[in-house]
Amino acid sequence: MKRLLLVIFSFCFFGQSWGQDTLKTKSRILMPRIYWDYGKTLTLWTQRESKHEGGAELLLFEKFQLVAEAGRGEYWPTDAYQNIIYHSFGTYYRLGGGYLATIDPQNKIGLGFRIGSSAFSEEGTITIPSASKLNPTYTDSYVHTALSARWYEIVLNSEKSITLQADNPDSYLNRMLSLGFMLRIRIMDSYTATTPIDVYAIPGFGRSVNSPFPALNFFVKVNL
Repeated sequence: MKRLLLVIFSFCFFGQSWGQDTLKTKSRILMPRIYWDYGKTLTLWTQRESKHEGGAELLLFEKFQLVAEAGRGEYWPTDAYQNIIYHSFGTYYRLGGGYLATIDPQNKIGLGFRIGSSAFSEEGTITIPSASKLNPTYTDSYVHTALSARWYEIVLNSEKSITLQADNPDSYLNRMLSLGFMLRIRIMDSYTATTPIDVYAIPGFGRSVNSPFPALNFFVKVNL
């Protein structure tokens, strides 16, 4: 893993010159960008989770990224605990930056870093059937509020510009929209522990016990 990250890091910083001879457009000093994670929205069709996520980015000299991301997530895992119906929900935020290298006029690859935080709650309904007809079924519930978590992310991202005017290669419209993905490696720093049942799922991070934790995001990005 360390060797792979070193190769990616070296490419991002020294690979910029690979596509410079073919670029015809002049780099902008400041480029605001917004993006939407459509992969997260597809979770609305599942019965285990629901997520919305987007971000804003300021690109300096079309190389250096300043990024802010925000989202909201809910989880209803069916296999969290035995005899417990579990629900976790809350909001999360990430701040960070990175470097974006140009491979050719349409393709870019980057490496970045994020600090993430989440404010969330969880609740559960406990049902334990009785083995005896003389004893009633045991039921109980719990609610944990004002929970928080913090983690770090190493982010590899790749994006490709969508050609809107094929007859005019130098048109800015050809660089206005991009599709891509982000591969994240999440490393937990801290979270609010609960007793007697600990936190199971953290919005924006995933399972509390999984660290490092890989995640994949698919986005559409708009250059303003």
